[in-house]
Amino acid sequence: MGSKPKSYLDEAQSMLEQSRPNDALDLLRDNWNKEDETAAMYKLAGDAKRSLAKSGKEGSPDSKRLMRDSLKQYSKALKLDPRNKEAMQAKNSLENEMMEKGVRSS
Repeated sequence: MGSKPKSYLDEAQSMLEQSRPNDALDLLRDNWNKEDETAAMYKLAGDAKRSLAKSGKEGSPDSKRLMRDSLKQYSKALKLDPRNKEAMQAKNSLENEMMEKGVRSS
């Protein structure tokens, strides 16, 4: 019995678990389709950008920009699905982290 083919969202999630956020973002970008937008897709994009922000130099402009981009992705996910618990928790956690580091959301 063969395993069912992985969706690109599952693949992106596994890339994030393997600490490969750039690859996950590339995969999400390649498979992005305006008609098939999902909250999970935006949440994964937010996770990838947050991971990139953490791997960069703390307090650098790039790190701050990536944190803001991540927050935007989580907000888009919640716009599509306001009851998405994972996106809400990730957004709240990121907002707290940004507040502690003195990073503005805009």
